[in-house]
Amino acid sequence: MNSHTLTLNNTHVRYLSAGEDTTAPPLLLLHGGGTDSATLSWGGLLQPLAETRRVFAPDLPGYGESDRPIAPYSIPYYVDFVERFTAALGLGRFDLAGLSLGGGISLAYTLAHGEQVRRLILVDTYGIQPDFPPQFLSYLFVHLPYMTELTYWLIRSRPLARATLRALIRTPEALPRTWSTR
Repeated sequence: MNSHTLTLNNTHVRYLSAGEDTTAPPLLLLHGGGTDSATLSWGGLLQPLAETRRVFAPDLPGYGESDRPIAPYSIPYYVDFVERFTAALGLGRFDLAGLSLGGGISLAYTLAHGEQVRRLILVDTYGIQPDFPPQFLSYLFVHLPYMTELTYWLIRSRPLARATLRALIRTPEALPRTWSTR
C-alpha cells in the first residue's frame, strides 16, 4: 500500500493506492463522513483487493490527511472532486465502491457519469433516505478546530475500542489476539 498526494484546484489530496494489475478495471473506494478517512474505512482491505487490480482510496477533501478548503462539502462538490480525481489519475472506466457518505457520492457520481462506472458497490449508503438527521454534527466535526484531532485521539483509546468492539462483534473470541476485547 502506498500513500500519495495529489493537488486538485489548489487542494492537496492524500490517497492510498495498491496493486499493479492493469488488465482489470481499477477500483475506487470512497470512505464515509464524520471522522472517517481512507485509512480507517479501507486500509485493511486495500491489499487483498489489490491482488487482482489497482485500487485507489482518497481522503476526501475535508477528511483525513487531505486539505480542508473553504467549500460547500455537498454531494455535488464531491461528485466534481471524483471527476477531477479520476481524470488526474487517468482511471478511464472503473469500479466504484462507497461507504455511507462515500456511497451517496458514488451513487450521485454514477447517475451523472454512468459511462465511466463499470460496477457500483454501495455500503450502508447515505443519500437513499430522505434526510440525514446528524448532518449538522458532521458539519461541526469537519469545521470545528481540533475536533478531528480529539476524535482520532478518542478512537485510538483502548478502552473505547474495546467497548466499541464488544457492541459490534457477535463473537469477540473470533477476533485476532491483537484486537482483544477483554
